[in-house]
Amino acid sequence: MAGFSRWFFAEYESSDYLTRRKASLVFIFALAVIVLLNMGVILSFIFISIERGVGFLQSAIPASIFCFIAMYYLKKGRLELSSNVFVIFCSLVVFVGLFTKAAHVGLVTMVYFMFATMIFASAFSTRVVASLIYGTYIVGLFAFYFLHAHEVEGKLAEALKIGLIDSTAALTLSYVVVMMTITSFNKAIESLDVEKNKTIHQIEVMKNLHAIIEDISNKMISISELISNKLKDFLQNIQEQASAVEEITASTHEVSNGFGSVNQNVNKQYNALKKLFDTINALAQEIDLLKSQSVQISQAFESIRTITKKGEDAIRIVNENAKTLLDSSGKLTSIMNILQDIFDKIQLLALNASIEAARAGEAGRGFAVVADEVNKLSEQSVMSLKEINVNIQSNIHSVETSNTGVATIVNLFQDIVNTLNAVSAGMQDIFKHIDNQEKIKEEIQAQVAGSQTLSEQIAEDTNRHNEIITEISNSIASINTLIQNNMAVAEDISETSQDLSNMGKDLLRKVKEEV
Repeated sequence: MAGFSRWFFAEYESSDYLTRRKASLVFIFALAVIVLLNMGVILSFIFISIERGVGFLQSAIPASIFCFIAMYYLKKGRLELSSNVFVIFCSLVVFVGLFTKAAHVGLVTMVYFMFATMIFASAFSTRVVASLIYGTYIVGLFAFYFLHAHEVEGKLAEALKIGLIDSTAALTLSYVVVMMTITSFNKAIESLDVEKNKTIHQIEVMKNLHAIIEDISNKMISISELISNKLKDFLQNIQEQASAVEEITASTHEVSNGFGSVNQNVNKQYNALKKLFDTINALAQEIDLLKSQSVQISQAFESIRTITKKGEDAIRIVNENAKTLLDSSGKLTSIMNILQDIFDKIQLLALNASIEAARAGEAGRGFAVVADEVNKLSEQSVMSLKEINVNIQSNIHSVETSNTGVATIVNLFQDIVNTLNAVSAGMQDIFKHIDNQEKIKEEIQAQVAGSQTLSEQIAEDTNRHNEIITEISNSIASINTLIQNNMAVAEDISETSQDLSNMGKDLLRKVKEEV
């Protein structure tokens, strides 16, 4: 039965519930009319008379045909046409059947079928069709009465008149009820249509809302995944920066240790220059003594040779110290270049740190301030390195000048030896050389005094740079601490982003389950 119902009402699967129920009722009433009329025919033949059965059959056959026609249109999906065919043709059968009956039978039997068709009209037809049927029945009743009024007399005529009045009143009352029913039914249908439209609208809104929620969930998942990927890159950059900071810290410690060695070398050079200055002063005193005692040159010849030997040794020491100073200055220049490269890297690192801090937003503000301070400190260190380099170059120039003077002294001492060996050449030459030595002595004293001043400045600068390197090392340690803190914050943000992604996936899953 269920299979037959699905086959017969296949055209109404996409219709609303009210239309499907109305189609089912039309089918049931049409089938009931066919069954009941044919059962009435059979029962009339059995229990009443053949004549009554034949009369019933005359009404049952056309009514059954019209019901089959209505069922045919119903199967095709023409519900309204099927309903009108069913009601109109049933009414037509009743109307025709009325005039086929005898005067004393028509109003007694067919009026009940009129009520049934009026009920059908209220359930399945419009007010126009119901009004048409009602008008046809009223006209038929009066026509039937006037056709048979002269055929009957007495009580039968009275009964015919009363039947006309009662039938007319009953049909009129049923018509009013039918019209009210159709009106109420139409209003109910309109209300149902309005509610259906509202429901459809709400369903569409819910679908749109589900789509919006699904889209938001997808966006949440995409954004959280994007944030997670960005945070992974950010963590990787922070780890690389932490490694770079550790390398810079190690390099800074090495530079600090190098500055300590440079400071020691500068102190040694200062002490050597001080000794050289004392030696030069002693040599000057000896030359003054030689000049004042030139009368006794012969007797002091051996003393002069001894002093000359000491002078040669002192000059040799000066020469060696000058070479040592030049070598140390060259090493110091190399160290300055290394520091210059380190501070350039520090500036580049500070710039990268500022960029990453700007990307981090509020969380990277403190890191940006520290990066800016490191950049400023690096720039100050670069300026100080340039000043040290200038001082070192000046020191190298002074030492080279001193070497020139030392070479001159060596030549003079050789001349002295030659003069002493050729003392017979005359004391005038000795006095001349003594005068020259006096001048050279003054130049050497001036050069040594300048070298002493430069050594003191280098020592002070070296100490100051050592302090700066210590401060830089401390700042880098602070930067490393901030980087570690940023790594912890970034990991927390990454976990929060993962939770957001999971929430978006749960929301998307729930939305799909609701849909």
